[in-house]
Amino acid sequence: MKLTRHGPARRIRKVSQCRNVSIDRTTLMLIIMLVVFLCTEMPQGLLAILSAIYPTHVHTMIYVNVGEVLDLMSLINCLTSFIVYCVMSTTYRATVKSVLCRPSNRRTVFKNTHLLLNSYRIQVS
Repeated sequence: MKLTRHGPARRIRKVSQCRNVSIDRTTLMLIIMLVVFLCTEMPQGLLAILSAIYPTHVHTMIYVNVGEVLDLMSLINCLTSFIVYCVMSTTYRATVKSVLCRPSNRRTVFKNTHLLLNSYRIQVS
């Protein structure tokens, strides 16, 4: 089989380029997620270690003053994850769109919620 510009070689090259772009995008997404996670969770981890070593001193001197900021940083981590996934992953974006933009029938939603509550009541009893 002779490989020409318009033959199978061109299709193979195009598929491999698409795979490389997908792998590069996934790698970049993972690196961003790792850096954001380390920047937002590392201070909280260090504070937890210090709190285990010096329980009363760390809580009264440090955690009371910076506890809210550390909680805010954890929330920023969650928000950043959602934004990065939506921006960089076509599959994730399509899934979110299908879940959020689905035309729902109120009667069906009410029926499913009612069935779920009834099954929970049966399990509790």
